[in-house]
Parts: sequence; structure tokens; C-alpha cells
Amino acid sequence: EWDQNTNQSLWQFIVPTVYGYVFVHALHFDQIKAEFVLISRKDCRRLGRRFVSRGLDEHGNASNFIETEHIIVHHDQDSFRVAAYVQTRGSIPLIWTQTPTVKFNPKLAIEKDQKKNVAAAEKHFKKTTEKYGDILLINLIDKKGSQKLIGDAFTKLVDTLKNPKVTLEWFDFHHECRKMKYENLGKLLDKIKDKMNSYDYFMAKLDYAFDHKNKLGPTTCMVMCNQIGVCRTNCMDCLDRTNVVQSVISRLILHKQLWKMNILNKPLGDTFERFPQKFEDLFRQAWTNNANICSILYSGTPALKTDFTLTGKRSMKGAIMD
Repeated sequence: EWDQNTNQSLWQFIVPTVYGYVFVHALHFDQIKAEFVLISRKDCRRLGRRFVSRGLDEHGNASNFIETEHIIVHHDQDSFRVAAYVQTRGSIPLIWTQTPTVKFNPKLAIEKDQKKNVAAAEKHFKKTTEKYGDILLINLIDKKGSQKLIGDAFTKLVDTLKNPKVTLEWFDFHHECRKMKYENLGKLLDKIKDKMNSYDYFMAKLDYAFDHKNKLGPTTCMVMCNQIGVCRTNCMDCLDRTNVVQSVISRLILHKQLWKMNILNKPLGDTFERFPQKFEDLFRQAWTNNANICSILYSGTPALKTDFTLTGKRSMKGAIMD
């Protein structure tokens, strides 16, 4: 993390890098030129592998905290428009551990001192609300067993914080989408759509000056709307369930942005409304790659549930692969 008091001249010795995933691809909608970008930037302040690194540290840094942003750039003669939308994911913001054992699901332990949990969470949300604005916490863990134990502690924490900028929605992904009924994610979207819409997204238009057909540079920049809040999604690992839900949210927002940019027709509002086929395939591939890379960085293996992200359907083959 950059120290504000450090001599700014030292920047010339620093190579900017992204620990995560970057996807950039050209799009063609009839005569319209555009580019689609998907970037995931992983926070380097609390690293460590799955199970070994969980929850928050005393400074409020979360394990597997990743900022994911999709961007659309639309080129139109002497101007172009840029639209973007940011989401985050991160381990449940409590101080907790899950030390690896030979068991499939190692036993988790939550810090018993509630004051320490509250102090760490306050630091975490102070940092994130200052950076992103309001935060909608989307909790996807089970409402049974050890996951219910930490889910209840998470709910109690949010109630204790009483932070008006932080809202929690607990959606039991495995229960609601059991028997491969992923269309039930529409229930989650119905619950959070008002909050999501209030957060809006970023969009701006840049006009260019030309001299004898040479582009001189931008002359005006008009910001049409700003994103004022983010969805922070988590499951236990913040990998498989999380990536599925983030891709669904990205799809909904992207439809609105493409409509506002006069690229696509007004969206119908369906949870899984498709894009034109070439972009549909591109979108699915980008989010599938994102799932695999984020999973490799944290767990060492590619993601689960990518059959749904890639094809739009949960399959028996995908379940067996998982």
C-alpha cells in the first residue's frame, strides 16, 4: 500500500502490476465498434491460500479481497463513450480461521472476543466505504451446519455495526439452486435490484479534436453518471458461488449500459437475458476465465460451477467435473 508521505519521485522505480486477471476483446455490433474489458485486481494486503488465510486481520484487511470491473468502450467517429461497473468479493469480515486438516471441511473457529471482531470490521468498512461508497453485502453461504454458525455471526456483526452505508442480504445459494435450478438466482436479483439500481454505474463521453484527420486529443469529457456503491459478494471461499452471482449482476448492468450507449435495444429485465450470440460467447468466456484465475490464485485449482458460467446451464457433466 502506497504511503502518502513517501517521496513521489520514487514512482519512477515502481512497475505497476495487477495481481489478478485482465481480459480485453474487440466487439462488433453491425457497424458499431466497441471493446469489452474485464479486470480483476486482487488486494495484496492479506494474501495466503484457501483455508490458511480466512476473514480479516486486525487492520481490517480481508482474505481473497478482489475488485472486479467490466468496461465497455464505444468508438463513434470523433468521440467515444466509456461505461464501467465495479464489484468486490472478499472473505466474511470477521476474525476467523479454518486450519487445514485431512477432513473435507476443516472445522472453523470464530474469534470469541466480539470487540476484536467489531474493531476489525469497522476498519474494513471504513476503508471500503471511503473508496466505493455504500456497500451491499451478498452472503451466499448455507443456512445450516458450520456455515450457518458463521453466517449468524456475520448477521449479528452487521446489526452491531449499525453502519447506514452497509446492508446485508443472505441468500442460501446451495439450497435455492439445488437440483441444478440456477434460474432461482432470479429470487436474489429481485431482492437486491432496488439497491443495485440506486448505486448506478459509471458512464462518460469524450470528444476529440482533429487536425487534417489527425487525432489531437480529448477536448471535452462529460460524465453522465457515477457509481456510488458496490455489491460485495462472498461465499466461504469467495470463488465459485461468488463468481456465478457476480457474472449475473454484470450481465444485468451491462445490458443497461449497452442500451444507454445505443448499441442494443432496451433490456427486458430478465435475469439471464442474452446478448447477441458473438458477444454472449465472449462474455461467458471472460467470466469463466475470471473464475478459473481467481480460484487458482487462492486455491491452486480452477473454479467449480464453470459449466453454468460458460453455457448458461448446470449439467451432470459439469457436476462430475467439479
